[in-house]
Parts: sequence; C-alpha cells; structure tokens
Amino acid sequence: MQELYPLIPCKSNRIIQRTKPKIPDLEEPKRKRSQYYYLAREELFQVGDLGQESMDVSKVVMHFQHWLDHYHNQFVHLTSPERDLFLRSINRFAIEYKRSLKSRMRKMRDIQWAIKLEITLDPKQFLGLYDEYVFLPKLWNNVLRWLKRTYGALEFLRIMEITKKGRPHLHILVAFHDPKWQKYFRSMRRRDKERRFQAFYGEFKDVVARNGGGHVWVRTINGSLKLVNYVLKYVNKSITVYEDNQISYQNLVYGALLFATNRRLFAVSRGLRVFGEPDKKKQDYAYVGCVPVSELRSFCQEHEIPFGFSVSVPSELIDPYAYPLLFRGDMT
Repeated sequence: MQELYPLIPCKSNRIIQRTKPKIPDLEEPKRKRSQYYYLAREELFQVGDLGQESMDVSKVVMHFQHWLDHYHNQFVHLTSPERDLFLRSINRFAIEYKRSLKSRMRKMRDIQWAIKLEITLDPKQFLGLYDEYVFLPKLWNNVLRWLKRTYGALEFLRIMEITKKGRPHLHILVAFHDPKWQKYFRSMRRRDKERRFQAFYGEFKDVVARNGGGHVWVRTINGSLKLVNYVLKYVNKSITVYEDNQISYQNLVYGALLFATNRRLFAVSRGLRVFGEPDKKKQDYAYVGCVPVSELRSFCQEHEIPFGFSVSVPSELIDPYAYPLLFRGDMT
C-alpha cells in the first residue's frame, strides 16, 4: 500500500506518491572508500580550532588533490549478465557535476519558500575543526524537530557554506505545507507585523542557543527565489577545476573539507527528493571499479565500438584475460 505525501507548496501543484523506503539488503557489501579519503580525514583530525585566527589544512588539501588526480580520466565500470557499462567518472567537484545539477534544480524552482535561516557555531567551543562539521548537522536536526513540532509538515533545502577560515555554517530555505503558516510568514514583510518577526527570531535564536549553536540570521522570502542561481552560487565555490583548466586554491580548500568530512554541499528534505527526482527503474548493474580511459579507448578502437561519455560492451566481447584492466577486479 502506498503512502501519500501531503501537498508541497508549489506554484504548479502536484500530489506526490511514493512507496515506503525499502529496507537495505544487510548482506550487500559496502563499497570501499578511497585511501585518500581516510588520509585526508586523519589529517583533519589534527587541525585544532578553539577560535584561532588561522588553521593549516594544507595536508588535507594535498590528499584531496591526490584523490582528484587518481580519478582524473577514469571510467566507472558497471556489470550485468548481458553487458558491461563504462561511464565517465564525474565527481561533485567537477564542472560536469554543476551542469547536471542545473537540470535537477530547475524541477524545484517553483517551490514557494517562506523563510531563509542561517546558523553558525562559536568556534571557541570546539577543540578541533572536524568536530564542527560533525556537530552542525546534529544541531540542525534539533532545530528541524522544533520547526516541525511548532509549524507542522515542511520542506527544506540546506546548504553548508565554508568560510575562508575553513569553518562551516548553514543556509536553510524552508517551505511549509500548511497554507496558514505560509501566509503567516509572508505577512512578516509588512511593517505592522514586525512583532511576529521578532517573536519568531527570538524563539529560533533560543532554540539554537540551547542546542549549542552560535549566531543566527532570519529573512522572509520576498516574491519568488531564483533557486538555480542560489544553489549554484555555492556550488561554484567547490568546483576545483574550471573549463579553462584554472584552479582556485580557495575552492580546493572548500572541496577538501567537504571531502574529508564526508559532507554534502547541500541536502533537501525527503519530499523534495521525490519531487525533484521521481523513482527511476532500477538498473540491474553491479559496481566493479574504475578503469583508465586509455585502456578503454584502445579496447573500443580494436573492436570498433563508439567511444564517448558512456560505452556499452556486450557480454560476448568480454575477455578478462586479454583485458584485465577493464574486466578484472576493482582498480580503485
């Protein structure tokens, strides 16, 4: 039996249906993380904070760069009983990721956001920089519970921004399901409703403070928000190599800290995930590993297979003995 989601506040109203999430297969082996991730994380463990003016994350950046170099010009290898599939490896710090993200964000551009929140931490309360990245999502979860308890069902888009000093803070957009609360926050823009705004701001500030947070900032959303531009403004800060092969060291730091802490730049509520990305038919492919582009190109030339962004190889052409780098093991 399907679980029906309530109406999400959107200009083009849609009812979203989705079955309850499946319980993952406990016997399914976990994918291995790169050795560079563990090395970067270990280095980040050593970076102290306590509010100091500058922190040295150069070794974290070094391992991140090694990871980028390792996966440069690589193809992801997927296999099924009928054929093998090779897809060009794209990570979330590449310019190609930005292009694919644009199309997904456009699907959510009509969401009627009610309010924008910002949450920071007091770095003097944290012994190490890594602790702040672990604590901040937990703080948001406590704030989210308060919002739902007070205002009912809602949707959110949460972005983790990193300051030039390397510390994280959150930007959150919130949309409420109940039209009453949508109107309530919209009315705060009027001067005669300033008391409503101050009451919300004071309570929000108290909730954040009780849960170990620092400074907060609140703004009601005036009119429509250009969501694509809003998100990409922060995504640009984590793109490490641009189309002209220029590298920004500050962007490398941004990406390295997201990489070492295993944190995503942004996250959306479950309802928006369904809204933006409806269920896709499951492909019966298993992950094998990554292979060098040079080996795959040579294979395609020899067998007269078109070489491009993706390559599909029928099972009758698969020979793990002649092409061990393509069809054997995990090359990561």
